[in-house]
Amino acid sequence: MEQMLWFGWFRADIIVEYSTLFWRGLLTTIGLTVVCIVQGALLGLLLGMARLAEARHSPARELCKYGLRWPATVYVSFFRGTPLFVQILLIHFAVMPVFVHPVDGLVVSGEAAREIKQNYGAFLSGVVALTLNSGAYISEVFRAGIQSIDRGQVEASRSLGMSFWRTMYHVVLPQAFRRMLPPLGNNAIALLKDSSLVSAIGLAELAYAARTVAGAYSRYWEPYLTISLVYWVLTLGLAWVVRQLEVRYGRGDSR
Repeated sequence: MEQMLWFGWFRADIIVEYSTLFWRGLLTTIGLTVVCIVQGALLGLLLGMARLAEARHSPARELCKYGLRWPATVYVSFFRGTPLFVQILLIHFAVMPVFVHPVDGLVVSGEAAREIKQNYGAFLSGVVALTLNSGAYISEVFRAGIQSIDRGQVEASRSLGMSFWRTMYHVVLPQAFRRMLPPLGNNAIALLKDSSLVSAIGLAELAYAARTVAGAYSRYWEPYLTISLVYWVLTLGLAWVVRQLEVRYGRGDSR
């Protein structure tokens, strides 16, 4: 095949030859990111509210402190204080086999576990690891956003007989959401880029595709520059979506 040269050094024919692999890697990266953003946001919301849970009377007060705030604080501290790469390896090689294993899986065993591990193991491990990690970071965004709302509004709602959870849902969260949009967008962009780490456990996403091409040709400019441009376009698109949401809902209170 006649080589296609860009600038005298970029072999475009390599990218064309492996275009299917890059395309599948792109779809996997997007799917992984979307799933983890949604699940991480839900987990972060629950953790953020758990860290702020409070009650006026016993035993609910002690339950909030020891059953919600302390466990949530330990969880966030662990996942923010350890490398994501280590978490991915720990989830894939140590945690997931406890639940999905052909011999003694707690949730799935036998032939079904073997099928899941072979075809979807890396994807499931990546989803779990990225969701747990992003949930810890997003919980801090929710906690800061909730605490930025005037305390008087919470006290007024509670004095009207509204529970803590109803106060959060009807009064605090709608106002805090506008202020949380920029940091939530930053977390989503970080999650998109961090998804490349899942290639370490064999998930065929963009970084895995680039490493495969680099190993086949011993050339690195073409595959890694290609995925760099793809990640750049994806992050620009995600940043545009966040900006549109900011315009729609407002960047925050003017007061």
